[in-house]
Amino acid sequence: MALAVAVVGGLAVGLPACRNRAATVTLPARPHILLITIDTLRADATGAYGHPGSVTPWLDRLAAAGTRFETAHAHAPLTLPSHASILSARYPFAHGVRDNAGFRFPASVDTLPIWLRAQGYRTGAFLSAFPLDARFGLARGFDVYDDRLGGTPRPAFLEQERSGRATESTGAAGDDCNLAREPAQFVENSRCRNRAGARGSLTHGR
Repeated sequence: MALAVAVVGGLAVGLPACRNRAATVTLPARPHILLITIDTLRADATGAYGHPGSVTPWLDRLAAAGTRFETAHAHAPLTLPSHASILSARYPFAHGVRDNAGFRFPASVDTLPIWLRAQGYRTGAFLSAFPLDARFGLARGFDVYDDRLGGTPRPAFLEQERSGRATESTGAAGDDCNLAREPAQFVENSRCRNRAGARGSLTHGR
């Protein structure tokens, strides 16, 4: 299960949701899109949803400047099927992924990066947890799918992961427009943005 936040043209939106307390905002024809999912995070552990400490300043800033949903539902309480639903806009019974183990997202079902690519976007995903490893089928359509968790293998029954901070700072050799560079550069590099057109990015943290 994951808390998902989409940033569309600078507007923060919770996904999925059924009650919106803010007015509709007009977006550019082809905005930049950032989808952040955070595994096993209760909403009230963030300042935007009532935590008294300043523990999530960046998420709080996005929520304050955009649209915050008060009611949202995950379609599955597990990482892989939940992300399969977020990216495909389908329920688990429709895409067939019901658990973190023993399932692979079907190649016959299109997802958000495929739809974005058809609209001229370049997309990148920067991941923190093994259930989203490319072998489980969600990498299809992304220009970059960085699932290199690294580190020492964890004991039995503990899935490999990397911290959100490590995911954020991950990088790769190459010029400034290499899509495999860290997520912030992928989104913010205006020179690359002008060269490559609009961009979409998925960042998953723990």
